[in-house]
Amino acid sequence: MEEIGKLVEASIRKMWPKETDFSDWLAKNVDLLGRALGVEPVDVRREVYVFGQKRADLVFRDEATEDTVVVENMLEKTDDGHLGQLVKYAAGLDAACAVLISPEFGDEHRSALTWLNSISKDVAFFGVVLEAWHINSSPAAPRLRVEVKPDQWRRRISATQDGTWSERQSLYYEFWSEFLPELGTWQDRKPKPVNSLHFGDVWAYLSPGPVRAAWKIQFDNTERTTAAFKHLHEQKDRVEKGLGESAEWHELDGYGACWITLDYPEPMEITEREKWADAQAWLVDKANRLRNTIRPLIQALPR
Repeated sequence: MEEIGKLVEASIRKMWPKETDFSDWLAKNVDLLGRALGVEPVDVRREVYVFGQKRADLVFRDEATEDTVVVENMLEKTDDGHLGQLVKYAAGLDAACAVLISPEFGDEHRSALTWLNSISKDVAFFGVVLEAWHINSSPAAPRLRVEVKPDQWRRRISATQDGTWSERQSLYYEFWSEFLPELGTWQDRKPKPVNSLHFGDVWAYLSPGPVRAAWKIQFDNTERTTAAFKHLHEQKDRVEKGLGESAEWHELDGYGACWITLDYPEPMEITEREKWADAQAWLVDKANRLRNTIRPLIQALPR
């Protein structure tokens, strides 16, 4: 008969003495959280400033939907302070998903997250229990167990995965399906039912709002990001000559990124199919110009 091991609970505090230790580990192992939530984490960032003061522990995007996910974690039982910070971070970052991670959820905080889900149509709130276990004397293995989630979340994930989209999502998917083959071989993205796609540091946006092409400047800290933005802005004439038009220059946003953006000269709603061809041609031209003009300047920056 095969030997059966004994499951023994491990000490969270021994594994991660400080909350920042856990945040660092989670940033490197964010796929574990992604599987628990049913999302595909990309563009993972630590200590993101919100309203210029407090910093969110972890922020990333869901690759399938481009939604922003904000995470607040703690190594003790839940308290009012961390829950309040999570709500504030979700508001400041316009997140679609807010996650509170703790080894123990108080009844009042479990109820608060459930209530937030009942009144919120735009933000999904999650309560995730942090556990760690040994099998006999094996190294401790962490586990993230979802304890609170919105009722509609599974339906939302299923719709994204099986293609049962809304009419608007279907139009986005069709637009990108026509656009991507024209962009060239330097990107490997697939069409998605969302209003924006990115190809490295190049972004393309559709309605609502203006059709837009953009270059995102973001490094591992705000000082380096700001320095790169300043360096490019000092060469504004050269950059805009390469882009073929004047650009908008945006300093640090709430995510710690700077942007150089170009807007399509006419308004276009995704429902206006007759405008697609011209908008797609414009986006192809500007995306390639952004890449060919700005990328060499970024690569030439000193480390």
